[in-house]
Amino acid sequence: MCPPDWEVLPVPVDVVLADDTVFIPDVVVHAPRCFRATGPRSPPGRRSGRPCRPVEVHSPRTRLVDLELKRVKLGEAGCPHYRLVDPDLPALRCLALRDGAYEEVVLSEGAAVVELDEPSGCG
Repeated sequence: MCPPDWEVLPVPVDVVLADDTVFIPDVVVHAPRCFRATGPRSPPGRRSGRPCRPVEVHSPRTRLVDLELKRVKLGEAGCPHYRLVDPDLPALRCLALRDGAYEEVVLSEGAAVVELDEPSGCG
């Protein structure tokens, strides 16, 4: 469950991390104070800033981009958490940004339930 000031955005939503970096995550959880509409003339569903917890669901087409490129770019933007879902295993990989790089804090496989002890803010 999200803290009261957080939102889960309907997808698709363009996440503008930098002038040259725009991603469309599978799920976006964010605090509005950190992640906002890009401007009054921007298209609906376009946000800039850093989402608190972007989530990607792997597919054969997106696996490498999710694991490598998005991981690096989200880390550079300072997104404090990143979630990766592998429906083929099934597995949930929870990453936290520490000293500029993501570390795996939880790997849940199968039907295992996980609880994360994370701050409620976005970083």
